[in-house]
Amino acid sequence: MKKFAYSVALIAAAATTTLFAQTTTDHLDEPNAKASETSCLQGVVDGQRAGGLINIAPDGTGSTTRERNCVVLSGTRRAAQIAHTIEVSDRANGPSSGPGISTADSASYALSLVNVRPDWPTSTIAGETDGLSVFVRQAKGDAAAILSNVGVRAGFAATLESYTFAADATGQPKRAVRTQLGVVNPRDGGEFGLILQAADGDRLSAGLRIASLGNATWNNYLEAIDSKGKAVAVIRGNDGAIVAGDLLPTEDLRSTLGSARARYTVTYTQVLQLAEAPFADLPKCGGGVGGGTLAYMSDAEKAPTAWGQQIKAGGGKLRVFVKCDGTSWTAM
Repeated sequence: MKKFAYSVALIAAAATTTLFAQTTTDHLDEPNAKASETSCLQGVVDGQRAGGLINIAPDGTGSTTRERNCVVLSGTRRAAQIAHTIEVSDRANGPSSGPGISTADSASYALSLVNVRPDWPTSTIAGETDGLSVFVRQAKGDAAAILSNVGVRAGFAATLESYTFAADATGQPKRAVRTQLGVVNPRDGGEFGLILQAADGDRLSAGLRIASLGNATWNNYLEAIDSKGKAVAVIRGNDGAIVAGDLLPTEDLRSTLGSARARYTVTYTQVLQLAEAPFADLPKCGGGVGGGTLAYMSDAEKAPTAWGQQIKAGGGKLRVFVKCDGTSWTAM
């Protein structure tokens, strides 16, 4: 019996040796065969404390303690080396995600970070609290603080979805903003680069704020570029003027574009074409409302015989340019 057990042990050892040898041989064919990964050592490596960051802030502060999970990458690589990978294979069923459905109990998280100040609704403890801090320094080549690649077969996908809020005395949101970035939604439809929503509260300050700070300025605060690289519309940084190929009025024709102070400081030479409209569809003119409005009326009953002749109704087939002086429509 002992001899049989001993023979089985020898066979198992031989099998293990063969498997190890095969694995080593396969490893030589991998793209990173000449690269290596080892654990960080205690002490100083290349002038830095192993596994930690020193002088990460411009004023020389911000050192961190030694990292608990640290590796040293070395050698020559021909493919990406990953310092730390968290991989989840999910075969568990849960409620389908969707609007109004909480994912806290049903989702799978590759990494979940929770940083909560104890008794935060009433706590008076000072000090900054951050969920995640990322520092990247690159001498040559590309660098990204956060790089994401997200895809779905059905449902909702976004590279970022956040909900930030100011709480009341009970910790419940009273003013909140929801932000979604890089949205692709094959389930409900729509693709959006950025969605900013006022989620709670009334009259929140602004959906989007673009500012110049100190001596740093924007050439344009906003640029809309077509598929050929041409600027379709821009908001200039020096005066905030809207420059576009075509500016269409809204239903409220009294709305104006530009700054009252700078409206007449620049002269543009271009062709203006007014779309024709029946008299009944012209905006209100009278009682001091509508002054300065021009229109191309499509249904005048009779041709005007004098400049400034009052036009009171339509119903005909003649086309006439008209203007409003704040009192009535008159022929031009």
